[in-house]
Amino acid sequence: MPLLPIFLILAGGLVGYRLGKMLSSEEGPFSLFALLRGNIDPLQKTWLGRGMNCPYCISFWASLLGVCLLALPLGVFNPAALVAYWLAASGMASLFLTWEYKS
Repeated sequence: MPLLPIFLILAGGLVGYRLGKMLSSEEGPFSLFALLRGNIDPLQKTWLGRGMNCPYCISFWASLLGVCLLALPLGVFNPAALVAYWLAASGMASLFLTWEYKS
């Protein structure tokens, strides 16, 4: 198996994990993430407001961002491959989050 898919899945999963953790539960520099969570939907009545407090939800979309930012400059333009890498990276981010919460 070539190293490119493994790299994309692992790196995309780490991007998803870190962004999901930061945006959902940390204050961030100058309280930027807390301000963002508080201003989008403080009562959590919409899916976006509930999603901003869910590290799994954020990591799902952040993994897409990570895989695309890593794959497109490397010449991976196959949409089916990108979707497969995205879902695998999202699963990897979920695994990291589960490991963190269990420890």
